Amino acid sequence: PSHPSPRPPPRPLRLVHARTCGPSGRLGSWQAATLQKDLEQAQARQDQSATSASEGRKRLEAERAKAEQARTMCTALRQERDAATDRRKELWRKEQQLGDALKTTTSELDKAQRTLQHTMSRSQWEAIVAVKRIAEEKNIQGCHGMLIELMQIDAKFHTAVEVAAGNQLFQVVVDNDDVAARLLTELQRANAGRVTFMPLNRLRPGADPDYPQTEDAIPMLQRLKFDEQYRPAFKQVFRKSLIVRDLAVGSRFSKSHDLDCVTIDGDQVNRKGALTGGYLDARRSRLQAQADIKRLTTQRAAYEVQLGAEQKQLQGSTGR
Repeated sequence: PSHPSPRPPPRPLRLVHARTCGPSGRLGSWQAATLQKDLEQAQARQDQSATSASEGRKRLEAERAKAEQARTMCTALRQERDAATDRRKELWRKEQQLGDALKTTTSELDKAQRTLQHTMSRSQWEAIVAVKRIAEEKNIQGCHGMLIELMQIDAKFHTAVEVAAGNQLFQVVVDNDDVAARLLTELQRANAGRVTFMPLNRLRPGADPDYPQTEDAIPMLQRLKFDEQYRPAFKQVFRKSLIVRDLAVGSRFSKSHDLDCVTIDGDQVNRKGALTGGYLDARRSRLQAQADIKRLTTQRAAYEVQLGAEQKQLQGSTGR
């Protein structure tokens, strides 16, 4: 029998390389496009990364700027807080100082008032206090106060003036006798004691005497300072008083000029020839006590105003 002839072995597949296809081959063109695409994508990713990095740097710089601004603001706030704290401490210190000064001044004022009070009888002091209270409560106009409250004088003449005037220093000056009558009526109703009033419309002190022209004597009125509207009251009390160098001079002028003569130390020769002298305690001076009362009253009022202002500032600084 006949046998079929054998098949020839299969031809092996050849790998086609780009170089065998040539630059114009379809495979080379596809690969070039792929590479170009990959290159473009890589370039895009690189550009995106660069953009992201740039944006990141910008954000970082912005955050750093914010942080620096926050630090600056924090420093400013700390400085402001420290300044406010120092200011509050200063206000507290001033408040304490003013409070202490006010307390001291009030204590000294009370002491001066007690000194003046002790230079007159208790009933007289209570009557004077009652007159001032009644005038204020009843709104009685034209009550000007005691004679001692209406004048100023050099301290070296205090003793002479006190000796010359005596208790007349505590007489109350009023505008007219109607005011005096109304106050007297209220005093009687209150059983508040007795007071001597000096109605300015009724006072007739007369002309000034013929004072001696000498360096050894000075008219007492010339050493007193007071409002001109009170001149009738002061002339009533002091126009016949002369401040003299010593008792010998006083004895001479008391006779020749019919005047009450007083030395600076308080020794007196009156017109009728009586001599009065001896030791006087300057610490119990009525005029000095009154001068202290006036000064301390003004000082206390000023401290109260300052303290109120400081407390208001302190409340504003603490938000109280």
